[in-house]
This record gives sequence, C-alpha cells and structure tokens, in this order.
Amino acid sequence: MSRGRRKSRHGKHPHRQEQRRPPAASTTPSPPQPRRDGRRLRWMVAIAGTVVVLGVVGLAWIFRPSPLHPEQWDVPEVDMRGVHGPVARAVASARGVLLERPTSAQAWGECGMVFDAHEMYDQAATCYGRAHELAPKDFRWVYFLGIVNDLRGADLDDVVSAFEAAIRLKPDYVAVYYRFGEALVRQGRMAEARDTFGHLVKLSPDLATGYRGLGQVLLTMGEPEPAVRHLLRAAQLKPDEEKIFLALARGYTMLDDHARAAEALRRSKGLTGKRKLPDPFRLEVEQRAVDPDACVMRAQNNIAGGRFREAIPDLKLFEEVAPDHALAQMLLGLCYRRTGKKELALEHLSRAVILKDDLIDAHVQLAEMFTERGQRRRAIEHYRRALVHQPGNELLRARLRDLQDTG
Repeated sequence: MSRGRRKSRHGKHPHRQEQRRPPAASTTPSPPQPRRDGRRLRWMVAIAGTVVVLGVVGLAWIFRPSPLHPEQWDVPEVDMRGVHGPVARAVASARGVLLERPTSAQAWGECGMVFDAHEMYDQAATCYGRAHELAPKDFRWVYFLGIVNDLRGADLDDVVSAFEAAIRLKPDYVAVYYRFGEALVRQGRMAEARDTFGHLVKLSPDLATGYRGLGQVLLTMGEPEPAVRHLLRAAQLKPDEEKIFLALARGYTMLDDHARAAEALRRSKGLTGKRKLPDPFRLEVEQRAVDPDACVMRAQNNIAGGRFREAIPDLKLFEEVAPDHALAQMLLGLCYRRTGKKELALEHLSRAVILKDDLIDAHVQLAEMFTERGQRRRAIEHYRRALVHQPGNELLRARLRDLQDTG
C-alpha cells in the first residue's frame, strides 16, 4: 500500500502536475525576450515601400513619352518647277543628306536652313521642329523655328512657345528679344512687346534698334512722352536711319509739338541707313541663300569690303541664271583682275561692254589692262568709247591725251 501511495503521489510524469501550479514569484528579473513584432513591422514597411516604387515605375512606363522614330519621319518635298538651278541643287543636296541621316538633328536643321534661306517656310518649320525634338538644348533650331513660324503666320502659341524656349536656352542673346518683340507686335500683344523691348535695351543699351522698337510700341500704346525719349536715344545712336525720324515725327505730332515734328520729318529725307541687328546665328541662314538677288547682294558687299576672291562664287552662280547680265559680267571681270586672273578678267569685261556699251567702269578697266599689255590702240579705243557716254570727264580726257602723245 505504501508503494502505491508513493506512486500516486509522484507518478511517472510529475512535471505535468507542476504545470498546474501557479508559478512562484521570483525576485530575480528575467532576461529580455526578442521583440518579434518590431521586426515584422520593419519588413511590412519595406515591402510596402517596394510596392510603391514599383507602382511609380509602372505608371512612368505606362505614361512614358512616345519614343522618337526619326527614320520614319517624312522629309519635306518642294515642287521645283520654275526654281532657279542653284536653288534646286541646294535643296536637293540638303534633302539627300537628310535622307541618308534621318536620325541626325544637324541634318534636319541644315535642311531647314536651306528651305528657310529660300523662303520655303512651311518646309523649314517642319525641319526645325524635328531638329528641336532630336536636340532640344540646341538654341539654333528652336530660335529659327520661332522666326519661320512668325513669318508663315503660324498659330500665335507656337510662335510664342518657340521664342520663349529659345530665350530660356540663351537668355543673353540680343537678337532673340528683338525678333520676339516684333512677333508680338504683329500679333497685337503690345504690353508684352513693350516689356520685351524694355528688356532688350537693358541687355544692350547701345543698340539703336532696341530703342526704336520700344519707342514705336509706346506710340502704338498712346504713350508719346516715353516713346519720344527712347526714339531720341535711337537717333543719337544711329542718326542715318529714316524710320527713327519718321517715328519721332509721329511722336511729336501726338504731343502737339508741330515744329519738332516738321524738323524730324525733314531730317528723315534722304536717309539710307538700315537697322543693324547683330545676329550671327541668322547670318548662317542667309549665307545659304543662292537665289540671284542674294548672290548679287553678297557679292557687292564682298567687293565693297575688298574681298574679291569671296565674291567670285556668288557672281558665278548669278551668271548661271542670268548670263547676259552686263553688270554681273563687269563685276566678275573686276574680281578676276584683282585676283590676278587677267585672261578671265578680259573675257568678262569685254562681254560686259558688248552687252551694255555705257558701262564706263568696264571701259576704263579694259583700257588700263590693254595699256599694261602695251596694246595702245585698244586702250585708246576704250577711253574714246567711255567719253562718248561721259564727255565731260576730264580725267578720262587726260588719260586719252597721254596715250595719244606717247604714240
């Protein structure tokens, strides 16, 4: 019996009975247990952050800008019927380069410059727009886009956005403010034009064109007093420009100062000065023009500056279009003589006087060249022919007498 009681008291699993007993209070603190709830929270935050990032990336992918595929863009075409040969060749060459390099912003831009130089503004705008898409940080393409959009009467927002983008890219470029101001005037946005010209004169305080533009806008806005002040500054900087004095006359008339208005109008008579706008970027476009008028103008400017060699290519292009133009033949002869090509000089000068016998300068050039060659009779002939058209020219008579006396 005693063994049974011992067994029942202890049993085979005494620890199960001990679990039912309330734990005894202990005076010793138990070591801290790891906080699994904090670790779980950190993992949940990390997972949520990853989901957000993936979501943003997914939305960016969904709403990403369409990729550019310039190789699929159409190159503008032009009907070349009736177009002068040099112009047709220039356009064909630029288009050919572009067809070979459709992903090149430079090729698109330069093709646009050729179109632009020959007043094919719709085609130029397309090319400049494409060039700007491919090279959005290149000032030239968006600047030229603003100019041609204005010239072709495009939507006002397109004109404004292009010029504003150009200003952001090159905020210190003077010409962009003048062209933007002129575009705003044509659109009737006078307050904005006033502010644009106002910024221009601050940026370039010695540019007469800026003061004239600002003065003209202020006159249109009915503010003659500040207008006259700016126009007087323009006249001080450029006293040979007719438009400045005509605007001054208008301003004084609005102020009822008729004496000064009459004086300004009088001073405007006979003035031939033109506005000068420093714009080397736009000059790049103008240099690509190969139409007859542009060629002659460039050649005459080069000759006036003593750049005879540079004038010859333009005169040759003009000759291709107008082979019987007497003045062009004379200018070619002059350039060839000044560059040492005497046979070509004689050929073109002789052709000039055949086409138009009253070209005094051509006769004088021929007379001097024949004198240098010792061909006195031919020199005398050309002096005499020159005197037929200008009998009172004593210098020619003196040269003729000298030749006759040496005989």
